[in-house]
Amino acid sequence: IKTLLFTTIEKTKEDYEKGVFDSFQPYTTSTNSTLKSFEEAMEFNNFHEGIHLGYILALKKSL
Repeated sequence: IKTLLFTTIEKTKEDYEKGVFDSFQPYTTSTNSTLKSFEEAMEFNNFHEGIHLGYILALKKSL
């Protein structure tokens, strides 16, 4: 799993440097927040993944 996570990060970095995300289209989330750029989408993704981590840690603590 660790290898997959790091290869995904590297691939995303390569694609960013190649300009793959330059044509990012605005996206409105279910919480009515509009992401207007790839950078905003990445920031939102980090927040979103943090929510998952919080739930995982809470479940782990409850065991």
